[in-house]
Amino acid sequence: MKGISKYPAIPLNKAPHAQIYRRHFIITDTMFRIFADVFLHLAGISLAQNSSLPKDCPAEIQHIDEGYLIYNSTRTARTRFTGQSLPWYITAAVTDRRAPNLTFGGVDTSQELSVFMSVPKYLADPKYSAGSDIRVCSSMLKALNRTSENPPDMDAPDDTPYANHSCKGVVSEKCIREFENSTYVVDGPIKECQSLVSLNLSEECRDDIWITRTNPRNFSSAAARCSVDKMPYIDLPEDYITFGTGLWTGLIGDEDRKDFDMYDLRVQQTIPLLFSAAGMSRLICIAPDQVVPGSRKPQLKLEEDEPEEDENSASRAGGLGAAVFLGVGAMIFSLL
Repeated sequence: MKGISKYPAIPLNKAPHAQIYRRHFIITDTMFRIFADVFLHLAGISLAQNSSLPKDCPAEIQHIDEGYLIYNSTRTARTRFTGQSLPWYITAAVTDRRAPNLTFGGVDTSQELSVFMSVPKYLADPKYSAGSDIRVCSSMLKALNRTSENPPDMDAPDDTPYANHSCKGVVSEKCIREFENSTYVVDGPIKECQSLVSLNLSEECRDDIWITRTNPRNFSSAAARCSVDKMPYIDLPEDYITFGTGLWTGLIGDEDRKDFDMYDLRVQQTIPLLFSAAGMSRLICIAPDQVVPGSRKPQLKLEEDEPEEDENSASRAGGLGAAVFLGVGAMIFSLL
């Protein structure tokens, strides 16, 4: 069996469209998000009936609240923003969906990528204004078939030079500096996050842009009604709560539910994530490669692209540039 790099890049072509994998039509990004949201809502209805959270909370948070395991593989990184005495934790998680008689955009499987943010519980305390005053803007860059030279973890330093940066070996030093030193500043009561496309980025770095969350997040007591106190298989410090970031997407998987190549790819790809708050930006590169107990461990080795190939599409992952459809299915566990 060949390595997982046999899947070519499927670029977004710098247009607001999602290309359907092995299909002969395209849908607009808006349509695609509507379809995905509908399917995710249905998943929440069918699987989160016992959640104690309000019904309008994101389904992935409801699933965690009710004890329904929603992911197969994760990794958590530590970071800190100006004015915060305690670190925040960012978790990327991959969930595989496959079950008999289910199809996703014409194929038998789908993966979901979710990103969560865990912060000190006091930020949501109505006695204080700290949480309600915070505005966080979140973006997800294109996934890459590369491995960080400094994989992030929950014990990593809060502020590191490029030599120790989680994106070293994944994103060029130039682009790390551009994203973290850009004018993408979030401070004060903003109503909408600035699009990365509008920033003064070089063409090389602009090509990394993929998803931006337009609505800023805060950690007010009202927002905390859609949070959870614990994350399965993640050992967060005491007195932390977890929110969704809005960086959720569904991904076309293997054409045949007996195949696991795309799953193996997605749990090894590195996802650059950009978070802006308190007048500063942090770029964090996470590969959700820590498989939870009972889930499939990747059998195929990631065939990495060389960093110097940044400018051609061969260096882009075939996964996150692909079209997205989400359905209700079962997660996969070790079968091989």
